[in-house]
Amino acid sequence: MDKRIHREVLRSGKVSLRREIRVALLAAVVFVAVASRVSAQTSAEVRQAFIDLRQDHIRYNCSRATLWLQQHRDVLRDQMQTELYRTNDPQARDALLIVLFQTESFDPDQRFARFVMQRLREEDRRVSNVFVGLPGSEENPDLSGLTGGAHHLAWIFIDHHYGLFEPLLKAEVGETTDMWELWGIAWMFKKHNVLSANASLFTSDVLGRAAAALKNDGIRYNASQAMRLFLMLPKQSAPVVREASNSSDPQQRYLTQAFLDALRGSKNAVGYLNAKLKLYIGLLPESDRQEPEWLDQVTEPYLDKDSYP
Repeated sequence: MDKRIHREVLRSGKVSLRREIRVALLAAVVFVAVASRVSAQTSAEVRQAFIDLRQDHIRYNCSRATLWLQQHRDVLRDQMQTELYRTNDPQARDALLIVLFQTESFDPDQRFARFVMQRLREEDRRVSNVFVGLPGSEENPDLSGLTGGAHHLAWIFIDHHYGLFEPLLKAEVGETTDMWELWGIAWMFKKHNVLSANASLFTSDVLGRAAAALKNDGIRYNASQAMRLFLMLPKQSAPVVREASNSSDPQQRYLTQAFLDALRGSKNAVGYLNAKLKLYIGLLPESDRQEPEWLDQVTEPYLDKDSYP
């Protein structure tokens, strides 16, 4: 090779190498500067967001903080999980759960699954079951998935991670006294086609607790949830329901008698149960059951009537 050409090639290579080194160094400097600045801002913002989640009676504080965490959920998921176990504020706990439920990159473990199951027992007795959105939240796509309470959204999350939760769901059947949770577990079993296989978990003692919940006890919706459990396990529930059909409590007596008549094919009994239970269907996991055409006709007479028949 000509010496002049050889020198040009070497010079060109050195210039190219120096240029690449300068570009790489510049990129590294920019990355470190940006990363440190973002980290510092994010650290302060995260701390403030966690503070604002708490029940402080400042309007929209929790909503704004939840929305901000939702927008940064993939980056902040580990910090949110740490804060979840640390906080003793029910509102902050639920807000963190709601966001983590919506974080696709979040990989739940056994500790988190047990935490969620413990939360279900509480239902909505300490925290409202409806997320309070910001003004105009109906038109805000960033709030998609944040509406509803943590104990509602938990069932969607459990459904998506059913393998992790199944052993806990089975164990919970014999432990919980909450009708929402008990009925939700049966519903989840049915959705995953294992209700028949797990029917033995719903012992006479478990069903007896559900029958007791049919009384007019002032606990919202638990009679509806208990009756929906019976409707999913009709033949198995019939003996327990029959024992309660002579109750001195009118609500328990009417619901149990209507249930037994419905098993015998009475459309009027179905109408009574529908009139008393369908009022709360919006607060329960969705059902894929097809409503018969005659249902409205037999329901109407009982809409303003408490007694049966």
